[in-house]
Amino acid sequence: MRTPVLVKSGVAVSICLAALLGGCTTNPNQQSLEQAVNSYREDLWEATEQYIQTCMAEQGFTYHKQPHESAQIAMSDSLSPFVLTEAEAAANGFGIVDETVAAALNNETSALPPPVGTVPTETQSTEYEAALYGYGMDGSGCQFRGRQQANESIDPNDYPAIANRIQVVERIMADPRYTAFWASWSQCMAQQGIIASDTDALEGDFVDRAARLVTMQDPVFDPVTGQMISPPTQVVDMAGAESLEQQEIVAAVASVQCLEPLKNQWESIVNDAQK
Repeated sequence: MRTPVLVKSGVAVSICLAALLGGCTTNPNQQSLEQAVNSYREDLWEATEQYIQTCMAEQGFTYHKQPHESAQIAMSDSLSPFVLTEAEAAANGFGIVDETVAAALNNETSALPPPVGTVPTETQSTEYEAALYGYGMDGSGCQFRGRQQANESIDPNDYPAIANRIQVVERIMADPRYTAFWASWSQCMAQQGIIASDTDALEGDFVDRAARLVTMQDPVFDPVTGQMISPPTQVVDMAGAESLEQQEIVAAVASVQCLEPLKNQWESIVNDAQK
């Protein structure tokens, strides 16, 4: 059974493995953890591409698996909530709205490869895109389903260094000071009019709200043949994005300010868990 990698409150707010393993603390196992993270990411990528290829073949399309591009891991204390300076928070918040809008606006489908061995018509190209991407986040596209299947089949606990990191996280969460830490932060945030149990709940709220800024414009079909003329496209509420980003900046600055007095307390918790 797969286990949650990290939660930060009694309501079990889950943290993405990629965020947990985005960096490495300075300890003797740093190199092995970095290698384990790279192996995990490569295996996850390969499994995803294989699932996509199989799914597309079932629908009559040839999909060429894309090569994995290794990314340099940012060397930082990924177990820590102290990831932003006040200046960074004031400039860009948590970066959630910006990233969501950029991802939507850069979703260019024109570069997708056509079915191999054919000279694609416009209809064939849009059918290929529909098979690969589906219609938004409804799970109908091979890409979405491939990622889901890969995450279900590749268990991070199968990588010893990652499993060790998970054990550290579990010890942190079992420490009574951990609950007290977030209670203090939450009380400070409430005094500034922001209600959240921890930073992950706060950021998760902005992730959800930012996602709602992006809507799918329905595909256009030929009324006679039923063939898709143009694929679904993403539309961004730019006015809403600007407003939400300002709210995000206010929340991020408040979070940094509320965390600062608690830094020594956090370091004590983490140091004891790593012993």
